[in-house]
Amino acid sequence: MIGPFCYHDITNNEDYKKYIKNKNKFYYFLSFLGVLTLLISLILNKQIDETASGFLAGAGTGLTFGSLILLYKAKRLLKDENKLKKDRIIKSDERNKTISNQSVKISLFGLLMIIYIMIIIGILYDPFIAKIMIILLSSFILFYNLAYKYYSHKL
Repeated sequence: MIGPFCYHDITNNEDYKKYIKNKNKFYYFLSFLGVLTLLISLILNKQIDETASGFLAGAGTGLTFGSLILLYKAKRLLKDENKLKKDRIIKSDERNKTISNQSVKISLFGLLMIIYIMIIIGILYDPFIAKIMIILLSSFILFYNLAYKYYSHKL
């Protein structure tokens, strides 16, 4: 299984190498964010409850080690032309893109329905939850519209 953000229209290995090198910058950023989150959990350990501290520590550790593993895999991929070509072909396959796009649409619809249900529950039981969910839903709509306008002019 490959995630929804893994597909590209890259047709040769040199362009794919550039893409991977750019992606490595993102992995370094994720690693930094993970270390920062872990440090925050250690600094605020006594001031926040145990659940929040555990979540921050777990998220920080996961981001740090996950991004380091992705960096390691990318560096190994860049060293082997055959693996690079196989990976590029898999990640530019039209069938996999179509499956991923449909999966993202269904997942997004499900997520929006859950947010809507949380708004209704929040209105009935806790208005703060409703406000957070409305902000989340509004943010999605705003980002979607901005991205749509950007790409409709760019493509």
